[in-house]
Amino acid sequence: MKIAVSTDNNSMDANISSKFTKSPFFAIIDEKTLECKFVPNEGGQGARSSAGMKAVRQLNEEGVSLILTGNMKPNLYTTFRQVGIQVYMNVTGTLADIIKELK
Repeated sequence: MKIAVSTDNNSMDANISSKFTKSPFFAIIDEKTLECKFVPNEGGQGARSSAGMKAVRQLNEEGVSLILTGNMKPNLYTTFRQVGIQVYMNVTGTLADIIKELK
C-alpha cells in the first residue's frame, strides 16, 4: 500500500501540513519497504479552484491508498473516498514520526 502524507517541505523532518491543498509536497511512502519519495503538490500551483481535483488525479495516478493530513475540505474528502482513497485527518507531527509508527 502507498501512503501519501501532506508535508510542509521535502525532508524527513517535514511537518505534516495543516491544510491539504496548500501543502507544497506529498511524501509517498511504500508501506512494505518504507521507501519515501517526495512529489510537488500539483494542486498547490496555479488556480486554487482546481487544486483539490489536481491532487485527486495526482495521488490516484501515484497509486495511493491512504492519505494522512492535517485538514481537508469535506467535498474533497468525499471525492477521495469515491475514488477509493482513505483519508485520515487531524494528523500532526513530522514525517519522521509517521515512518517511525509504520516500523
